[in-house]
Amino acid sequence: MTMVTTGDVRSLGFLVIDDDEDFRNYVYDLLTTSGFEVLAAANGKEGVDVINNEDVDILLVDMVMPEREGVETIMTVRSRHPDIKIIAMSGAVQHDTYLRVAGKLGADITLSKPFKKKEVLDAINVICKFYKIE
Repeated sequence: MTMVTTGDVRSLGFLVIDDDEDFRNYVYDLLTTSGFEVLAAANGKEGVDVINNEDVDILLVDMVMPEREGVETIMTVRSRHPDIKIIAMSGAVQHDTYLRVAGKLGADITLSKPFKKKEVLDAINVICKFYKIE
């Protein structure tokens, strides 16, 4: 059962960073149709710029991207914005390795791509419960 639905934690701001435009749009649409406020960026450099200028509570970041990859993005976000919750995503050939590194660097949750709507909403729900975000 998916517990996060339209209206729950609706004030949370999300940022999706992924260089794959189709997948970025898939996650963006998935979150907006669930009632969330969502921003998007094509790489870590753009994403960090967004974070520096907008209210972001939960970041969904791909691990393999040009300009600033997920590892560097997670390290930057953790050092400058430690309250942002991070969901790391990867569909790369060695995605298990990338996601393990992401977890060690401070990602709150990791997801293997592709994932279904229920998986990402469950991940958001876990973050909200663990950090008592209402």
